[in-house]
Amino acid sequence: MRAAAITYGLTMTAAAICFAFCWFYAAIGRRLIAETTDQRVIVGISRSVIPGVPINAAATLVALWSPYTAIALFAALALFYVLGSSLFGRD
Repeated sequence: MRAAAITYGLTMTAAAICFAFCWFYAAIGRRLIAETTDQRVIVGISRSVIPGVPINAAATLVALWSPYTAIALFAALALFYVLGSSLFGRD
């Protein structure tokens, strides 16, 4: 169980790093974002991307101590992003 939680955590941390890199590459200077996009939307997405890397990394470290706690943290993070995008992404 511990090995699975650590592997999942490393995978999710790497994915969060890659996603953050892609998002900020697109967002800084609006390289790949339409000029008509509201700046508040860009700032909101940027703020939601930032905590993904450290939270995934922290949960991965927790997996060394308690895999079940780490799994709960990963589930809570996924739930946060799903609920956040569906509840706060509306006008």
